[in-house]
Formats: sequence, structure tokens, C-alpha cells
Amino acid sequence: MAEEARARGRPILSADTIRPKVSEKIGYGLGDFASNLFWQMFSIFIAKFYTDVFLMSAATLGTMLLVTRMGERVQPEEQRACRRRAGVGRRP
Repeated sequence: MAEEARARGRPILSADTIRPKVSEKIGYGLGDFASNLFWQMFSIFIAKFYTDVFLMSAATLGTMLLVTRMGERVQPEEQRACRRRAGVGRRP
């Protein structure tokens, strides 16, 4: 098949020949940086809010965040599938 493509003068596309340009890599990197910057600021704000307004200790806050993250991981797959089918979290 590759020989036929070469004979007809068509480019052979494979994972090795398709590479993103440097400008695309920089663009994706900047977008990822902006996303991480936003979420980091949000996380810092939440931590400060819980410790200053709710007067939680840092250890309690860390434990609460750890338990909620673990709860997300053990959530049954069928419950996640039901949420996906119902469109929960999707924008209209």
C-alpha cells in the first residue's frame, strides 16, 4: 500500500511524518499554563476561605479534600455512566 502511494506521488502519512509545528506546541503549552494558573488560584482561594471563614485547621482541610478526592475515585461506574447519559455537566 505504501508502494502504491509512493508510485502515485502521494505523501505517506504515519505517526512519524505528522508532527506538530513549534508554534502549535507553544500555543498548546500556553493554553495549558493558563488553565493550570486558573485552577491553582482557585485552589488557593478555597483553602484560604475554609481556614479563615470556617475556621478549619489546615489538617482538617487537607483531610476533607483527600476524602472527597478518594470518594470521586470509588464512585460506581454505572453512576458515572448515568450522569453522562443525562448530560449532567454539559453546556447547552
